[in-house]
Amino acid sequence: MSLGVLAILALLPIISVFGLIVLFKWPATRAMPIAYLVTCFLAFSVWKVPFLQLAAASIDGLLTAASAVVGLLGREGLLIRKTLIPMIYYLIVAAIIGIVMLQIFKT
Repeated sequence: MSLGVLAILALLPIISVFGLIVLFKWPATRAMPIAYLVTCFLAFSVWKVPFLQLAAASIDGLLTAASAVVGLLGREGLLIRKTLIPMIYYLIVAAIIGIVMLQIFKT
């Protein structure tokens, strides 16, 4: 594929947002998911991005957006450090319960 075609394809998500919001006057709550799907389709089909990398980038974007909404942008590390010990505790408790349940229902 030529460089010009790739450049136009790279602009397609931005063009779709512009078209849906400005020209068709759609709300962003409807236009942005469509732009996201266009972006995912192009990444998967044109640039051959592996599905797991696409999923990981989507989750990262979701967490960054959620952090910005609740005012934690730039402080994600602090939040992780504060919740690390309770998370480990709950993981250990869940693992013990799982092992006990496996032993009980094994027979």
